[in-house]
Amino acid sequence: MSRPALIFIHNPHSNHGARLDDVQALERTLADRYPWRQTSTAGEATAIAREAALEGAEVVVAVGGDGTVHEIVNGLMTLPQVERPKLGILPVGSGNDFAFAAGIPTDLKKALEVVLRGETLAGDVGSIEIGTARSYWCNTVGIGFDAKVTVRSRRIRALRGTAMYVAATLLTLMKEHETFEAEITVDGESFHEPILMMTLGNGPREGGGFYTTPNSRIDDGQFEMLIGKPMSRLRMLSLLLRVLKGTHLGSPEFSLRSFHRMNLTSDRSLVIHADGEILAVPVDGVRSITVELQPVALRVIR
Repeated sequence: MSRPALIFIHNPHSNHGARLDDVQALERTLADRYPWRQTSTAGEATAIAREAALEGAEVVVAVGGDGTVHEIVNGLMTLPQVERPKLGILPVGSGNDFAFAAGIPTDLKKALEVVLRGETLAGDVGSIEIGTARSYWCNTVGIGFDAKVTVRSRRIRALRGTAMYVAATLLTLMKEHETFEAEITVDGESFHEPILMMTLGNGPREGGGFYTTPNSRIDDGQFEMLIGKPMSRLRMLSLLLRVLKGTHLGSPEFSLRSFHRMNLTSDRSLVIHADGEILAVPVDGVRSITVELQPVALRVIR
């Protein structure tokens, strides 16, 4: 069997299938030249990406959103760096935030041109350890409020894209506004902090348009940690538009710092997402995590 130089992995449920017709039309034009795999269950893209890499694929293309990219990255990161295929993206998800960070257009034809003829960027990846489990992330990790927004967004079916995340943010603001106390160690420096939300950024935005860490770059060899301190619902609502524009960093309720390794231990069970994928909810009882930079770990076609 010949080794596929390039393989497409499609999640048909991305953004509730909003662009399924467009993707299927594209698939028909490419199927005679490149393998095309469709996922049906969570985590399947990870296994397909790893299998494709072991078979010698040179490029693995995520056809989906940030969740699909997240799964594929986790498949690629199981291989030694020299054996990892390049990552291509056809962004058809609800947020497409990592694709945005990599400079990939949302227009499918233009994105395909990037996959076939684009240059390669050496991007950073993060590892996250929860107990004995280790996984990887490429765009953002959210702890607290913004992770709760991600959980709530899964229940919204009438809206798509950024509108879905804005609605989920407003609903979370009304219903879930709890803070937690955390002991944090960042690159060897320890401190205590009361926290409403924490976002760890490799890319500048999440939720399809919230510029939580607006200066983050996926190839700069560092992550950014945004901490939102306890604040009233009214104050957080007033800051929401500033977060959408990325102009919130001057507000006293937010602090930002760069880092390479971080350990956090909370006084209560945490809600955590990575690239929009839920890693922990309160019933899981997770109170401690470790996050570490994996520099230039991923070759992204941009």
